[in-house]
Amino acid sequence: MGFLEKLFGKKQDKETAIILIKEYVDAHVESLMANWMAMQEELSDFTDLERKEILKDEMNKITRATADALKRQKIKAPAHLFQVVREEINDKIMEFARPHISQFVYSYRRPYLAWPHPVDIPLKDLEKLRATLKENGIPLEMLNYDLTDQRIRSLLIQYEIRRKPEFQNAETWNRNFSYSHDDLILLSEVLKAKNVRIQGVEHVRGDLWILVKQELLRQQDSQFRKTFLKANPDLPEKPSRREWAAAYARTLKNDFDYLGYVERMARLSGTIFEKGELEKLVRDELSQKIPYSPGRSPGI
Repeated sequence: MGFLEKLFGKKQDKETAIILIKEYVDAHVESLMANWMAMQEELSDFTDLERKEILKDEMNKITRATADALKRQKIKAPAHLFQVVREEINDKIMEFARPHISQFVYSYRRPYLAWPHPVDIPLKDLEKLRATLKENGIPLEMLNYDLTDQRIRSLLIQYEIRRKPEFQNAETWNRNFSYSHDDLILLSEVLKAKNVRIQGVEHVRGDLWILVKQELLRQQDSQFRKTFLKANPDLPEKPSRREWAAAYARTLKNDFDYLGYVERMARLSGTIFEKGELEKLVRDELSQKIPYSPGRSPGI
């Protein structure tokens, strides 16, 4: 059934309009991607700015076509039509790209091991992935997000991924504030756990290198979580600080290479460890400075 047929007889409200807009974009996005890929040779001599303007024109064309389709059926287009169209295109491109990114990352790992191992993916190898995406007609260049550094900064502070050190005054901290790829990746995981969707964060701005690092972390965290929970079947849904530390000490003893994995697991369940805090608690557990037994109130 085509887009216009689906419109016929539908309830004309804002929610229905947005659903139908997405269906229209989904039906045309592969053609849009193919056209853009076909234009690459012709655009090779253009500057980045010129390419962005041409891409903007292509996005405007599909937005106008969507609006015309709605108008013909007497359905009012929402004021944020361009945003809805753009976000749906972004989602579809990422839907096509993620399996290739996942397979690329997987090829560097040893998932048959119980615990994750350090993985080094050379930056130069990214060209292999770019070639794969190109061969499959997936243009990451078309990704576009309305997400400023100021907005990312605000979110990092709001969700306590970045905190002002006690020894530093606010003015100095604000002036020198910066964030890393890892900060952005962690922010995306925290928002996901809280069911908060900000597409530019979820897609880590469409930066291929960060997408690779994000996928590596996702696969490694998944492997660790599975093994760790299997070793600690009685760990509560929302463990206390001491329960996290006790579970780590029982499972990994004095191997502190996996602290980051547990810190991320804990954060997603609502517990934020200060820098060095989990290691100290684990060391205390190992030296039996904190007497603790399962089922007893941990006191923290």
